[in-house]
Amino acid sequence: MAAVVLFLHRIWGGLPTSAHVPILTTVPLLLLVGAEYAFRRGTDLYYPALLSLMAGVAFCVRLNTLGNVMNLASSPHALLAWASFAMLVAYAFDLRLLLAAGPLPAGPAMR
Repeated sequence: MAAVVLFLHRIWGGLPTSAHVPILTTVPLLLLVGAEYAFRRGTDLYYPALLSLMAGVAFCVRLNTLGNVMNLASSPHALLAWASFAMLVAYAFDLRLLLAAGPLPAGPAMR
């Protein structure tokens, strides 16, 4: 995974903008598919939790990077999107850590 991140970091500036969006969109989805596969296999919850945590990080990076690529202003509602993603994944895979972390960023964004 680190090799993929470092490779993308190296070639990111040379890619056209039309390539940024599919890359940023497919990475969290592929990680969620991997988490679903690990969850369905009935193994320990460690692997689905790890993959879903990586998907959550990829989702946060996706929102920030798409905002930078499209030259959008930062919004406090991004925290609400992150919290919603964490809560949905936590309910789907019965992950208590993400379920506990989900409402934390939503609190300051709602004030």
